[in-house]
Amino acid sequence: MIRGWIDECVETHSNCPSDTQSELPTRVIDVGSDVSPPKLHIANGQVAKYIALSHCWGDALKSSQTIKTTHNTFAQWQTEIPWALLSKTFQDAITITRRLGLRYLWIDSLCIIQGDADDWISESVKMASVYAKALVVIAATGAKDGDAGCFIGSKQQPRSANEYGALRLGGKSDNGQEAYAYARRSRYTPSITLASLRGGEMVHGWKSALGQPLEKRAWTLQEEAFGIRVLYYTEDEVRWRCSEYVACECLGKRKAPGSAGWRKELIQSATLNSTQRNGSDQEYTGGSMMRSVWQALVSEYTRRHLTYQTDRLVGLSGLAGAWECSEDDIYLAGLWKRQLPRYLVWYAHGPSPLASKRESRRHESYYAPSWSWASITGPVDFFRSQRQLEQYQLTVLEAKTEPTTINRFGPVQNGHLRLLTFLVPVQLRQKATTSNDSTVLFELITDQSMDMETIGDVLLDIYLPTGYVEIKGGEQYFLLPVSCDHKYQRIEVVSIILRDSQSSKAAYERVGIVKTEIKGTWDEFKASYKEEAITVV
Repeated sequence: MIRGWIDECVETHSNCPSDTQSELPTRVIDVGSDVSPPKLHIANGQVAKYIALSHCWGDALKSSQTIKTTHNTFAQWQTEIPWALLSKTFQDAITITRRLGLRYLWIDSLCIIQGDADDWISESVKMASVYAKALVVIAATGAKDGDAGCFIGSKQQPRSANEYGALRLGGKSDNGQEAYAYARRSRYTPSITLASLRGGEMVHGWKSALGQPLEKRAWTLQEEAFGIRVLYYTEDEVRWRCSEYVACECLGKRKAPGSAGWRKELIQSATLNSTQRNGSDQEYTGGSMMRSVWQALVSEYTRRHLTYQTDRLVGLSGLAGAWECSEDDIYLAGLWKRQLPRYLVWYAHGPSPLASKRESRRHESYYAPSWSWASITGPVDFFRSQRQLEQYQLTVLEAKTEPTTINRFGPVQNGHLRLLTFLVPVQLRQKATTSNDSTVLFELITDQSMDMETIGDVLLDIYLPTGYVEIKGGEQYFLLPVSCDHKYQRIEVVSIILRDSQSSKAAYERVGIVKTEIKGTWDEFKASYKEEAITVV
């Protein structure tokens, strides 16, 4: 069945690359055979077909037990990687590669030298290319760690249909003989997932709809996004996705709903080498759709779990690199320079009744400027107007960041914005809450010239379940209006909340965001304040 999916895709799908031979990653696993063991293979520019694995390492204990390539094992693995030392997931991935008639497999823990910071930085930059050039990406979707494997369906790892049982519906066929149909338990979810972004479909199957382990890991988002052809080994069944079709065991093959044009552009960009990418002079084709896609990707990515928060930007660097080339834009620590104000209106999932209660913190050491969502941990989302009249009021005079490492899409050591705008002085005051509500809410205290009809909840960037926030009563804060949506006799303004920088003189830093409705027009509101050039760090 799987061979049929692959062959048909390669031979007949015009939107899926048919040239399946590509330069191998720096290192791959030579999977061997039933009589020869797998081993680490140094590619040295060799061209061949290969498969890439996307998998969960598991919790800290499981991660520490995962077989790895280190400087101590590097030479040994080139002779043999002992089968008994491989996790069940790695063994299954090797078995799949062999059965599909391929020789090479890429697995991150074995093909990147663990514990070598330089090798990690060098290879992580190539991650998008590794997955984009693979003939197939094997996604061990149903496995929470290496013990579960890909082949769920055994007594130890029952498929959900077996675990929860199936309903047998009896009847008679046209010739009068007894006939049966079997229905498995299913659950549809209204949640927007990566499936809808990539032009796929809503998940089906009981456990798949609840979210598979692989779908909860941040690193795997870009691995799946770049896969031209992806095999999902879920807790319910084996599924398939390429640019033209989706398929599964229960429903067979059908045309992929929606459009995945953005994926095609990114995959093409990811397969360019650095020289081609830096020399690219293609026409800008992005628009509001592409901006919305990036916002949705960031929202999905930050909802997922990261073992190390220092990977917050690194885990998205492959997508960022391809996006830069595809959209001919400049990356700024998780945001994009073109139409920058649209990306500044992010908010943390903190003190809001409608938001997730997951905490958000600052990084232990400087990671990104305060105006970037990467400066904090935890989920973020963006204010996105449903109307077409929304206008962004900021004039960006200068926007710069300086990367910390050779990975331009990783953490930065400094960054600033120079903006031509005006500031509204405000104070923040904690609101009274009911005894049943542990959420800490704040309200604005403004001067009389800001005639507000309604004030939305102040969404602070830092929030801990203990109630800790980084702002203090009595301090001076400022609203920096970013967007204005005109409505009947009033405007809806989204503003970033600033305070004097704690680290830089004559500069401000962000602490939150708020949406307010103000009587009158934008010009009437703006006339009460003086426009000036400010710096935000």
